[in-house]
Amino acid sequence: MKRFISIFVMALLCIFCLAACKEDENKNNNNDDDPKIEEPEENLPEGLAAAKSFIKQMYEGASTVTASEYERVATYLGCTLKWSVNVSEDKVKVIVTEGAKTVKIQVNEEAEEDIPYELKVEITDANGNKTELKWNYTVPKFRYLTWDEYVAIENGKAVAVKGIVTGIIGKANGNSNNCLYVQDLENKGAYYGYNGASDPSAADSGIQIGMTVEIKGTKDVYSGTHEIKNPVWKVIDSTIKTVEPIDYTEKFTAAESLKDESLVAAQGLLVTVKGVTIDDFTESNGYYNFKLAGKKSYIRISSSVCPLSKDDQKTFIAEFKKHTGWTADATGIICVYDGAFYLTPVTVDAYEFKSLPVLDDAGMVAFVKEHLSLIAEVDEPKAVELPAKGSGYETVTIEWATDNETVAPIADGKVNFAEPDADTEVTLTATIKSGEVTDTKEFKVKVLAPVSDLIEAEVLAKAFALADGKALNGKQVLAGTIVKIDTAYSTEYKNITVTIKPDVATDDDHNVQCFRLVGGEDLAEGDHIVVTGILKNYKGTIEFDAKCTYSKTLSVEEAKQLVVLEKAYALADGKALNGKQVLAGTIVKIDTAYSTEYKNITVTIKVDNAADDDHNIQCFRMVGGEDLAEGDHIVVTGILKNYKGTIEFDAKCTYSKTLSLEEAKQLVIVEQAFALADGKAMSTKATLTGTIVKIDTAYSTEYKNITVTIKVDNVADDDHNIQCFRMVGGEDLAEGDHITVTGLIKNYKGTVEFDAKCTYVKVAAEAGE
Repeated sequence: MKRFISIFVMALLCIFCLAACKEDENKNNNNDDDPKIEEPEENLPEGLAAAKSFIKQMYEGASTVTASEYERVATYLGCTLKWSVNVSEDKVKVIVTEGAKTVKIQVNEEAEEDIPYELKVEITDANGNKTELKWNYTVPKFRYLTWDEYVAIENGKAVAVKGIVTGIIGKANGNSNNCLYVQDLENKGAYYGYNGASDPSAADSGIQIGMTVEIKGTKDVYSGTHEIKNPVWKVIDSTIKTVEPIDYTEKFTAAESLKDESLVAAQGLLVTVKGVTIDDFTESNGYYNFKLAGKKSYIRISSSVCPLSKDDQKTFIAEFKKHTGWTADATGIICVYDGAFYLTPVTVDAYEFKSLPVLDDAGMVAFVKEHLSLIAEVDEPKAVELPAKGSGYETVTIEWATDNETVAPIADGKVNFAEPDADTEVTLTATIKSGEVTDTKEFKVKVLAPVSDLIEAEVLAKAFALADGKALNGKQVLAGTIVKIDTAYSTEYKNITVTIKPDVATDDDHNVQCFRLVGGEDLAEGDHIVVTGILKNYKGTIEFDAKCTYSKTLSVEEAKQLVVLEKAYALADGKALNGKQVLAGTIVKIDTAYSTEYKNITVTIKVDNAADDDHNIQCFRMVGGEDLAEGDHIVVTGILKNYKGTIEFDAKCTYSKTLSLEEAKQLVIVEQAFALADGKAMSTKATLTGTIVKIDTAYSTEYKNITVTIKVDNVADDDHNIQCFRMVGGEDLAEGDHITVTGLIKNYKGTVEFDAKCTYVKVAAEAGE
């Protein structure tokens, strides 16, 4: 660990510019504090004299007060330099590393008193001729920096400070970083120890709010914020002291902008701004805004560095949303981003809500309407409470109505969003009443369909269409080749960050980063992997989020079925996954023998590649099954649900001993396609493989397209053939060709077809076909 540099260090110890050194020499000739010990004139060999002269000029301008660690050269002009110290205590040491061009002089970094010492160098040339130089130095008595000294010190310098703990950020709070806010004892500001090596909130650390601690580390300024990087902290007084927030209301009111020096100078200080108005919020950034005197700032709930626990964060956010428009007192630690003032909360009641304005019926209705809000987008089944009264105004009542009883039914004061077959916009209408005054407010809520079984090209297209900070709904799967190891495998955290070029990407502009991929010790550039995780846009980088996983052996479809399995085991009792699912596995139990009367059977399968037997799936009253036995491998299709804790395929599920996972999923797509109403289309692109049974419109040399009809593999009859309308290319196609088609499937006036601009690739027929 780097040693800490004394606050008295006033100049660099090594000056390599000879001209500059000469100026220092002239200056120091008249300086009574010159540290060098003058040597009598000598008759030295030319090379030795030159070396001595240069070493003298190099170091005689150095400060008499030395750093806790500094360096001196070990050789010069073929001469060997042997350094030594003369000191009354063992407080200064010369560290020599064999073969190194310099030696290190280490100094006690916490000297209780000033330590004078002599540094001597013996210079020896190749012929054994010797001379020496000496300097008198002092190690200063250790003391902590004041706030003003801390702010003024340069980036990269070692610092040591002390103060009272006002905020603790650590893994126990659900954070990814370990930090401390420590208020200066004179209340001039506070110190921010960022990303410490250990968790200050851990039980064995002993650090608590109100204790006095020491922090040592390296000074840095990030986006206007003064911080101590790589801090090491320890308790120096365990007595709990109360730090009262300083009233900043007058300063906030008087400031011309949030970047005024009067607001941002005392970074880290615990302050309160009174009489603010609760405003709107930006949940994606954690900004919970307030207004006062024409200025708008916020208390921020950070996802990685917030002193509040996750439960307290939820409470804070819920209370904030209930009190839009209220007056309140805002209390927190002064933080700076891009030079502007905001607050970080240290208690769950960082906003102390005071009151609402006194209004008549019309005013109250208008106020409630203005501040009434509702979720704008839903990406999973959930129940959302609908307020029945205006926040703060008990005489204001709110009644709700929905325009879609299937996707968003209302019951018991909640709207219960279901998972639709396609993205659906629902309108919820609030009727707001007080006395004789009535008004309404509509909310458009986008309810997203599941997107966990997209083809890879669609996954990639949707990922690169994401806005910054947004993510695709549910886990996705992509196969690709590693083109870069962004962060090497960490033996501590057991993860790695890599970038892959997806198999379906046509260029390097659509590479995807896999951030903190679980495991990865065996990975190298050029490896082909299948990655599963949440895809998001993080500040312009399209990436799988942290804790994504990979496989070198699974296919994309095999990885997808593990996602389905995970979703099935996340179902609440009585709930089912939307649409038919397909899983392949081995029968491990015949729960109910084949019934000759009902022509069904109940079996339990272990899904292929599932890690354990705790995630087996029951196939309840599966159609047929007379030929089944334990150990058989089957592919099952049906509705997956949670029935009183048993995860199962519902009654009337079907199976095959011969179809592959991919082939069985094709049949589900065909079934969905032929269930489309006239004019409707599937929500995402699909891929089907089949044989051309008809050339509907010959290849056009003008438009470079063709229309054909295919019979999808394994479809039992010709009533479910699919047309491929104006398919791109096709000059080489003929009846009987086997092709894989990708595009959007729709029902056009009763014809189920791939829409125009669908694409194809030729597929070799299996042997024997």
